[in-house]
Amino acid sequence: MRASEDGNPELLWGLRGAGANFGIATAFEFALHPFDGTITHGVVTHPIDRLDEVVGLFREAVESGPGELMPTLAVAHDDGRPVVSISVSHSGSPEQAERDLADLRAFGPPVRDTIEVKPYLVAQHLADDEMEWGHRFYMKSAFLRTLPTDAVSRCAELVSQAPAGAEGGLSVWGWGGAIANVPEDGTAFTGREAAFWISAEAQWDDPELDADCRRWGRDTIAEVMPYALDGRYVNDVVEVGTDVRSIYGAEKYDRLVTLKRAWDPDNVFRLNQNIQP
Repeated sequence: MRASEDGNPELLWGLRGAGANFGIATAFEFALHPFDGTITHGVVTHPIDRLDEVVGLFREAVESGPGELMPTLAVAHDDGRPVVSISVSHSGSPEQAERDLADLRAFGPPVRDTIEVKPYLVAQHLADDEMEWGHRFYMKSAFLRTLPTDAVSRCAELVSQAPAGAEGGLSVWGWGGAIANVPEDGTAFTGREAAFWISAEAQWDDPELDADCRRWGRDTIAEVMPYALDGRYVNDVVEVGTDVRSIYGAEKYDRLVTLKRAWDPDNVFRLNQNIQP
């Protein structure tokens, strides 16, 4: 079966955001941008008492930065002390990246600056050890139109209260850009109207910490829910029994149910955040 703009366009719409409910993709056709394999990538790290200023700096990078720049804000612990950092991935030329990142790197100055030109594949493997198979993990996220500093500050306080024996952190990704160039109703994927994607994340090894770590993740992200948009990123939804309507919103969910009834009425593809036919 082939889904495209010219054939089965409604199925293509559903696959772009809820594909696990409809089948197994055996081939893709997609457009690429020219890329020489080199990026400017790294992290600037600041003491946690500069949180408000760093959040403002990050917000400016998201709202005014070029399309080549992908910034991420993080609150975590570094050698036992809380820190706030901004990581960047810039796909433009090194000269363009140096200009675009000058203000970010000059602020503070940071206690650590690891930004440098490197092969993309090097950056892709940087988290391999810490994210290797076997750890226990939980995350809960939300899409935000704005990034209130006071809400981030409350979340940061909870990072220091993560259960003993677990690593807890807060991540905020810059959204918008090319993501927002596609209309919200153009795909089943929800969140294109957001400017930020925020997540509370915990990693641990002791099964006895399961309940505490999940509770910590839910409590932390609850601080930003008054500002959250409808919908969630489905790959972040790890809870069994989640109301799938809350992932896609009522209008998209009803459209997906109709599509499910047409293409998988027996619900063969059900080991997912399942859309019931």
